[in-house]
Amino acid sequence: MYCFVPSWYSGQHPFHADAEENARRKQADEFDDTVNQLRMFLQAKEDVQLLSLAYAPNLRHFMYRQNILTVPVWSAFDVLQGVRRQSPGLLSFRDLPWPEHTQWFYTPFGVSAYLNGQPIAMIGFGRDGNMILVDHLQERRIVQRDWYDDRGFLSSCVIYEGERAVRQEYLDPAGNVRLAENLLTGSVSIPPDFRNEFAGVEYPSMQELLREVLSGYLHSSDLQDAKLVVASNAVHNDLVFRSLAEQPVTLSYFGERFDLNSQYALSQDVSRSRMIVSDTEHTAKRIRAVQGEAGGVPIYDISPFDTRLSLGKSQQIKALKVFLPIDGFKGEYLEKALAQTAAFMKDHASVELHLGVQTTDFAYAGRVRRWIGSILMGLGYPELAIAPLPDPGGQEEGPEGPGGEQSPLETLMGAAGDGLPPRVFIRTYAGETELIQILRDVRLIVDVRDQPDLYLQIAGISTGIPQVNYRFTRYVEHCKNGFIIQNIDHLTEGLDYYLSGLNHWNEALVYCIQEIERYRGGALVTKWKEMERDAAGAGTGE
Repeated sequence: MYCFVPSWYSGQHPFHADAEENARRKQADEFDDTVNQLRMFLQAKEDVQLLSLAYAPNLRHFMYRQNILTVPVWSAFDVLQGVRRQSPGLLSFRDLPWPEHTQWFYTPFGVSAYLNGQPIAMIGFGRDGNMILVDHLQERRIVQRDWYDDRGFLSSCVIYEGERAVRQEYLDPAGNVRLAENLLTGSVSIPPDFRNEFAGVEYPSMQELLREVLSGYLHSSDLQDAKLVVASNAVHNDLVFRSLAEQPVTLSYFGERFDLNSQYALSQDVSRSRMIVSDTEHTAKRIRAVQGEAGGVPIYDISPFDTRLSLGKSQQIKALKVFLPIDGFKGEYLEKALAQTAAFMKDHASVELHLGVQTTDFAYAGRVRRWIGSILMGLGYPELAIAPLPDPGGQEEGPEGPGGEQSPLETLMGAAGDGLPPRVFIRTYAGETELIQILRDVRLIVDVRDQPDLYLQIAGISTGIPQVNYRFTRYVEHCKNGFIIQNIDHLTEGLDYYLSGLNHWNEALVYCIQEIERYRGGALVTKWKEMERDAAGAGTGE
């Protein structure tokens, strides 16, 4: 059996994966190496299990979004909280014990509860519309935050004093407090009724308590023959290695999750592993450099693909949609990119420009729209009308813009009476799901920022969309599935290469299909097992 230890942490607490409220979420990417590996091993009908070390009361919603809901889960916090149920449950905020005469007010940010004209609670919802938390208020200050498990029960309570969270109590489905964490010191205490279930009464940190339950599980008879695949993270690497029985470990490096400059920690982790896999050859080279020429741990690079995605449908529509993300784009380079794209659009009437903005803030998107409009007007392209923004309520932004602000760019913004059809669009997204929807009929991705977005590159390959990039990367081969310009002034060459005919676009599509097929139908698992055999042979000196 393959047991995968993911790195699904929110960053607010070392071992928490708290879900973000849908209206306020900032994290765009959920897809990572563990998600990809689980899907591939599932496709190959291998026996797999997820070993979660994170407090993740909404884990099932996450797994559903990533198409891995069928994977069996062992959760350290389920053990700590005495939770045995795995199937999702239904719980409405209306089911909670509210005071009589509570009034409800609905906003794009959640639901507010009022009593006698004063706010007493704010209810937050996840991206799937499920209730995830309730903030209890006194004099408009939060005094307690309740986290709800997607299996239908109160999971934990965070107690506030002043502006600080000072204690978190973790509950079982019956409402009993099973453990309490001091958020100021990090120590964990076990209430008297449950002390017979643990070796200690007080623990200096949550990590030590997690080590106790993880070690017990890894030393059980069910896990003696398991192979661990650990998403390398400084948060849990040492914890996992100290908890092992005799299981071999494969460490997986993805993106910037692990600081490769921490050479001592990196060398220690590598030396305790059977095999290393990374998402890029660049990362593999850096790890080899730390290991040294005499290192005996095999290191491989394997590209992850998002197998949820299907090939794009851009060839079925007339418009040639160009997707250009602008978050983090330096002003002068963005202006150069817009100038070249606008000039190309002037000569190619079927080209549309879709500017990607990662946000859920409608007002911010409106400001970006006016900013882009002023740039295009300054560049001398008033004929490129910008489409209005659909607001959260489904109404389009009018010529006055959000909030009634009069816009001086009415002609450019598509509000003039000459009936110019919009050819520039502001496309907002907060996560992968929305980004995937945008890419469905995109003909070309243009990510010419200094550091292209990793998931966008993976999604481009997975949907067969060629990409124009500023730098060489592991995922884009020049004149195969993309065009590397290396100089922002050469953007027009990349646009012309893929939009002035179908030959190069079809070549890119075929290349992407070939790349994807290398990792479908068990091909990855077969390769993985071959690498394991080589690694085992290297470890025994054979």
